[in-house]
Amino acid sequence: MLAESEPRSLTIVMGYRDRDLDRVERCLRSLGRQTRTEFKAILVDYGSSVQNSINIRSLVEQFKFCDYAHSDTRGWPWNRSKALNIGIRLAETDFVLATDVDMMFNHDFIETIMEYQDGHSLIHCAPYWLPEGFSDWNYIDNYRSSFQKGDRAQRGGCQCAPRRFLLKTNGYDEALEYWGAEDDDLYQRLMKVGLREIWVDDQTAMYHQWHPVDRGHTPHKYRDLKITPYLENVDDLIVRNDANWGGIIGQGDRVMFDVLPKFKEGVILEWPDMVELLSNDQNLSSVRWYLTDSSNLLAASKSVESSFSLGAIKISWLKSLLLGPKYMENEVGQRIRAALDLLKSESGMQPSVIALDISSYIRLSRPSFLALLDGLTSRGILIINNLGQPRLPRVLTVLGYFFKNLNYLQRVLNWAFPGKKDSMDDLFFHLAGMTRLNHLRDSVYLARVDVDGILDYALHNPAMEDYCIFVKA
Repeated sequence: MLAESEPRSLTIVMGYRDRDLDRVERCLRSLGRQTRTEFKAILVDYGSSVQNSINIRSLVEQFKFCDYAHSDTRGWPWNRSKALNIGIRLAETDFVLATDVDMMFNHDFIETIMEYQDGHSLIHCAPYWLPEGFSDWNYIDNYRSSFQKGDRAQRGGCQCAPRRFLLKTNGYDEALEYWGAEDDDLYQRLMKVGLREIWVDDQTAMYHQWHPVDRGHTPHKYRDLKITPYLENVDDLIVRNDANWGGIIGQGDRVMFDVLPKFKEGVILEWPDMVELLSNDQNLSSVRWYLTDSSNLLAASKSVESSFSLGAIKISWLKSLLLGPKYMENEVGQRIRAALDLLKSESGMQPSVIALDISSYIRLSRPSFLALLDGLTSRGILIINNLGQPRLPRVLTVLGYFFKNLNYLQRVLNWAFPGKKDSMDDLFFHLAGMTRLNHLRDSVYLARVDVDGILDYALHNPAMEDYCIFVKA
C-alpha cells in the first residue's frame, strides 16, 4: 500500500475528442472535490477540431491538478488506446488510472482506489449510468440507489494499475482503433504478467454521464472483420506496440498539412471547393482524373471540366439491390480498373489527383482501393466523396424502411435456409440499412486498414464532413 506522505502517487489519464465542454467540466470538478488530493490528471486531446482544441485547453487550465496534452490526429479514426497511452507515457507517478471524460466521481473515489492499490493489483469500478435529463449534479450521490449500475464486464471506465506494469506491456494495444476491446485486452495481458483484479464499486461510486450512442464512425462489422481475427492472432503476445507507442503527433508530422495547408488551419471546405483547390494547386501536376457515376457527372464544379480527365462508372442500383453486396464490390472494382486503364492510355501519365465521386450504396473493395492508390504518382492525392449522409435513390430509402421491419420474415428464411444464414443476414442488413448506413463510407474505412504506401490520410476530419483524403507515399 502506498505511503500517504508520497506526493502525487497517482495520475489519471483521459482521452478526449470534440466532446461538449460541460461534461468535461463536471468530470474535472468531481476530481477537484476529492478527499485525497495527492494526484495528477492528464487530459489527452486526440485530434479535436482547431476551435475545440482551443476551448478544451482553456478549460483544463482552470484546474491546477490537470495537464493538457495535444496530438494533432485530425481525420484519423478515434483511438482510445493511443490517447490513453500518451497519458501513460507522460505520467511520472507510480500508478496510472485510465478513465473517460464522461465520468463523474464520488468524493472518496481516489482515496478508495489508493487504499486498495497495493502495487500488484488492477483496480476496476463498475459505473452507475445516469439517465437522460439528469441535472442535479451537486447532489448526485443522493440518487445513487435509483441509478442502474453497470456489470463487471465494463472495465474501461476505471483501470488503475502500477505504471511499471503498463510500461512492461507497452500499454493499450494501439491496433485497436475506434471503440471497444482495448480495456478487456489490457486486463487479460496484465493478468498474465502477475497482477490481480480488484473491484471497488461496493466501496465507492463513479457515474457515467448520459450521451447519445456514439462509436466514432466505427464501420459496420468492424469488430467481426478486423478486431476479433486480429486478437485471435496476437493472443499469445503480451507486448504488442513497438517502441514508439504513446507518441504524440505534432503538426510537423502530418504530410496532409503540407499538401493541403488549409486543413492545418481548420478551414472547412465543401466538396466543390476542395475540387477547385486541387484544380488550381501549382504544386500538383496537371494530370488529374475524376471518376464518377452517371448521376453525378460534373457534379463538383466547372473546374472539373477544365482540369480533370473524366471517367464514368455506371452502376445500376437495381442490380446492386438484387445481386447483393458482393456484386457491388466486384462490379465496381472491374469498372474502376477499366476507367483507370482508359484514362492512363489517353494521358500516358499517372495523375497527381484521383477524385472518386460515386453513390453511397456502392461498396469499395480493398483491391479497388489499392488500384486507385497504385494509379497515383508519389505524394499523389486520392479523394473520395459522399461519405456523409447516404445519397440514395428514393426507392431504396422506401425499401429500407420496409425491410427494417421484416424481422419475422428474416427469421423464417434463416430457419428455412440455415446454410444461407450469413448471406441472408447481409442482405437484410443491406436493405434495412439504406436509411441509415453509408456502404461507401464503411467500405472505405475498412479497405484502408494496414495498407502500406499511405503517407497520411483524413477519414473524417471535422473540416471535411463528406469526403476523405489519402496521400500516397
